[in-house]
Amino acid sequence: QCESNHKAFIWVDKPSPGSALILGSEGSGKTHLAHIWAKKHGGVFFKNQNPITLKELCVACDDADMLDPETLLRLHNIMRERKGSVLFTMREIPEYSLRDWSSRLNALPRMRIFTPTQEHMRHLIQKILQDNYIKCPPHVLEYVVARIPYAYKALHVFTHFLMENLPDTKALTTLSVRKVLESMKTFNAWT
Repeated sequence: QCESNHKAFIWVDKPSPGSALILGSEGSGKTHLAHIWAKKHGGVFFKNQNPITLKELCVACDDADMLDPETLLRLHNIMRERKGSVLFTMREIPEYSLRDWSSRLNALPRMRIFTPTQEHMRHLIQKILQDNYIKCPPHVLEYVVARIPYAYKALHVFTHFLMENLPDTKALTTLSVRKVLESMKTFNAWT
């Protein structure tokens, strides 16, 4: 687990909730962290409803960068008035013209989940394979790590293609991985 992700996990897992912002690319684990936070504190996910109707004091607002800033400001203000907490997740902070929302957002503690390193990718691939009871010799793991982009989305795409095209033996070889990577190129899977 890389240090930035570890810091975000520690914050999400702390005993008392607090409002914050988690930034990270698609597939980086923002939603997973928001689920951990909401479950730990009895929270709900905001589904772009009227914020006034919310009963819970902990609300996770996933992909907040896709929502209207006026709604986000209302949600933030209502939860603050009620002494509640909101965990916002975004890929990046958009250029907001609504100054009140920009200033509230800038005042929130923020954590960024960075692009994984080679070592982190190796660890994540190994863990996914182990969790699915797939045997992967070290030389095959190195073959994979050397050929996929270091991005969470790429990791998800690769594991999806791998599970769809896995040989019956549940043991990876360089040849079986090469076939999966070639089929991914055919489907332009990285884009």
